[in-house]
Amino acid sequence: MKKILALLLSLMLVLSLAACGGDDTTDTAVDEEPVVTDEAETPAEDEEVPEGRITDEQLADLTAAYNNVAVPYNEIATAVNENGWMNDEQTATEMKALSDTLGFIGKGLTEDISLLDGSDFDALIDYLENEFPPALEELSERVSVPYEAG
Repeated sequence: MKKILALLLSLMLVLSLAACGGDDTTDTAVDEEPVVTDEAETPAEDEEVPEGRITDEQLADLTAAYNNVAVPYNEIATAVNENGWMNDEQTATEMKALSDTLGFIGKGLTEDISLLDGSDFDALIDYLENEFPPALEELSERVSVPYEAG
């Protein structure tokens, strides 16, 4: 229970670090996150990066960290749906939090990098590299078998 609480608090921290961005029209279904490439618009290397904007190095690190967790997340999302785990309130809540986090980062990386302006990019990268994978591993073990209510 402490791990779940820590995961949820961490997710809330990550979301609070990022600026709110427009309409959130996500539904409760688990959406697969796209794997992104380093195509976002950033200043050229010889230009000075304004404070709060992502540097080319941070963008590359964030993209790599995102891609490393997006694939396992998609596999887990498939297992959650196939094995009926969305009927479990705790699992549904965890998947929504993970989906919202990856969705926000993915949208920033693929559509509008300015959504990520003001974020603590190093903390976000650290979170995706060090905290997200163990949470995914724990979730993967749980949802690898069919859900049984009770």
